[in-house]
Amino acid sequence: MVTASAGTLTATSVTGIPSGTDLILTITTPGCSTRVVTVPAATCQLGNATIGNFVWHDQNGDGQQGSSEPGIGGVTVMLLDPLGNMIAQTTTASNGAYTISGIPPGTYYLKFSIPSGFQPTFALIGNPASDSDLTGTFGAGTTNLFTLAPGQVNNSLDAGFFRCALIGERVWYDTNRNDIQDNPENGINGLRVNLWRNHFGVWTIWDFTFTGHKPNTPSEDGWWQFCAPPGQYYVQIIIPPLGLVQVQPNRGNNPNRDSDLTNAFGQGTTNSFTVSSGGSKLDLAGGYYPMAIAGNLVWNDLNMNGIQDLNEPKVSGVKVEDLTQKITRSSENL
Repeated sequence: MVTASAGTLTATSVTGIPSGTDLILTITTPGCSTRVVTVPAATCQLGNATIGNFVWHDQNGDGQQGSSEPGIGGVTVMLLDPLGNMIAQTTTASNGAYTISGIPPGTYYLKFSIPSGFQPTFALIGNPASDSDLTGTFGAGTTNLFTLAPGQVNNSLDAGFFRCALIGERVWYDTNRNDIQDNPENGINGLRVNLWRNHFGVWTIWDFTFTGHKPNTPSEDGWWQFCAPPGQYYVQIIIPPLGLVQVQPNRGNNPNRDSDLTNAFGQGTTNSFTVSSGGSKLDLAGGYYPMAIAGNLVWNDLNMNGIQDLNEPKVSGVKVEDLTQKITRSSENL
């Protein structure tokens, strides 16, 4: 009788022995001494692993590979061990694809070169098979650590990039109160401008700046600008108690000359808008003019002559409301 210390014993062989394990055979023959035979573990060549897959232009900034979003060629992809030693290197093809094969089993991370004018998109958003893995764990353009088993193929290591979009750009003082930016009218400096972003379903202040002098111009004030990831935004202008009120929005036929403060998201805010990678939205403006003052006196018109007579008493405690009325003029000659 023969017994084996590991694997599956048949009449002619022993199979299923784990790699690196010595095999001990015990042979018992009636009337003979028991023999023990040790078969040393063989030197095994473990299968190497393969990784890939895609570097793309995330045009809408959602962190996912859209079906129409193009790959980016010429990006260097480096495979490094946890100590930062480079194990292998390749470059993406013109369609953004890459592959590194012949990798010994172990733990690694990737580093992608960042294309000129681009920034890494948002990492680990949505489907892992089509998201971006650039978490920046080991510096710009790097992934988290990952472990490769013998013979494993991991084609889910992707990298997305976008170009920031320009958003701006003026707050002005409407001297003639016509609700339109006229050339001689001055900008207003020192106002805080908040850029609100719909960040994966949550509106948050993404950035802020203050109005000031536009660079490389002789005297253009009230200027502001952001360079932000592609996505959905609105702008909020914070006005201190200076006795100024907003002009009427969306007046005239030139969107570069009107005010965009519709109060859609509260006082001093614009409507929402969407910008794509490398795009721009530079026709946003806010106009202000001096606050009007209305009032005077409520009295008891005892003789009902419609005139405040000296002996007629004043009336206190009367609630006075300011009601805005929209007036539409007809085309008739008035």
